[in-house]
Amino acid sequence: MNRISLHFLAVAIMATILSLASPSAFGQLTILTSDTMRVSGAATQFELVGYGFIANTGATPLNIRWKRVGAQLPSSWTCTICDLNNCFPPFVDSADFVLPARDTANLDGHFYLNNQAGSGFQRITLRNLANPSVTQFITYIGSTLGSGQFTLSHSGDEIAWRQLGKKLWVSVPDHMVGNALQFMDLGGKVIQSHFVTESVQAYDLQGIPQGVYLANLLNGHALSAVYRFYVQP
Repeated sequence: MNRISLHFLAVAIMATILSLASPSAFGQLTILTSDTMRVSGAATQFELVGYGFIANTGATPLNIRWKRVGAQLPSSWTCTICDLNNCFPPFVDSADFVLPARDTANLDGHFYLNNQAGSGFQRITLRNLANPSVTQFITYIGSTLGSGQFTLSHSGDEIAWRQLGKKLWVSVPDHMVGNALQFMDLGGKVIQSHFVTESVQAYDLQGIPQGVYLANLLNGHALSAVYRFYVQP
């Protein structure tokens, strides 16, 4: 091998080493929902849930660690985190999981109220273990204060959602009145189908079994918006 070939080989090896050390090699961890999630309800509810989603937009799997770094709760409340694999008991403050390439996962904050009114929060960090120097934060806030009255409004093409007990309130721009709304389970089965008849409308969740569901607002055959909600027993 001549000197020129050795030079190009050395350059190629160095470029490979640099690419492996670059941030892009650590994959792409993205929080799809807000980094601050506020949920409210009545003190008689079993739990309040802030539904979070994260995504791996990279081409390789990510080893992810969440860790609870703060919580302040009313005296009888407890809180937990549910990730891709498990819903953990309140005393578990950290866990690891693998998020496959081009995949999404839930990262939900749960508050158990035990019939006590009040408000509280829990905060977690989120790290890709291949690049632990980069830290992201998610804060879940739960409250029973003022849950009986609210204003649901939208601006422009914004769609607003709010779940109160056994009703799901949806607010849409006027031009979306007449669109279809479907409630689906996480397996893709349609549980209920509706047509939007008013710009602000409540949909009854009575009769839907306990579990996590998706509300899909359709525009023709196209999907306009998705909202994830939980039906309690």
